Amino acid sequence: MQTLFAIAARSGSVDAQTGLLSVFEVLESIHPPKLPAMLQDFIFITLVERSAGDPDRHEGTIVLKLDDRVLHSQKLPIDFGGRKRARVLVRLGGLEIPGTGVLSVGIEGQDRAAEMDIEASRPGA
Repeated sequence: MQTLFAIAARSGSVDAQTGLLSVFEVLESIHPPKLPAMLQDFIFITLVERSAGDPDRHEGTIVLKLDDRVLHSQKLPIDFGGRKRARVLVRLGGLEIPGTGVLSVGIEGQDRAAEMDIEASRPGA
């Protein structure tokens, strides 16, 4: 399985009629006024493509870490539905950022599906 793109953002939506994805407020870094901080809205979107011979269903786990500390982990089945590509959108209703460091967001499983890092720091750092 290969990642075509991975994005973390505050919001996103999929149009019911066209199936097109819109992403709002992409997160490249996080600079809260104080730490710890609560990120109220957080989504992680990735588009993965399976190779010939890859199964139609993939059992993964989304893992969010601050440096080496796991902040959130949950099972995440990926179903290609007979297609070559699958879009995965994970929405969290809140994520506590306990301190500074690198916030890693990734989908782990039989194969590494997607991963990206976001810098979390104090303002002006």
